[in-house]
Amino acid sequence: MISLRYTLDLARELARDTRWQEEVTESVKALEAEVDKLNKKYNAAMKRVANQESSIAEHVMKRRRMTTAAPSDSDIVRKRRSVSGRVKENRRHAVVVPSSVADVIQRSNEVSASSSRVSADV
Repeated sequence: MISLRYTLDLARELARDTRWQEEVTESVKALEAEVDKLNKKYNAAMKRVANQESSIAEHVMKRRRMTTAAPSDSDIVRKRRSVSGRVKENRRHAVVVPSSVADVIQRSNEVSASSSRVSADV
């Protein structure tokens, strides 16, 4: 009878170990899948960075060509280009506000405008 209990205890322990091993295996598989997703995101981000770097390099080369070119007869055209270049740079450096923040700012502006109307009426 004692050996039977010992055998049952060993069987239960083995079953617990087997379940634990299966849980660990599932966790490892889930982690591997997550790592694969992150690697894909990383690779996509690196491709974007490479594209941005190449476009920046192209832009710099165009700007160098424009500044090193011999002065032309039409200074007005050059001034227009420099103004449009500044406009483009300003657009690139513009601050992007998330929509939720933009909504809050707009509401606060509406509230301040309505409160100024009320104070003007009084």
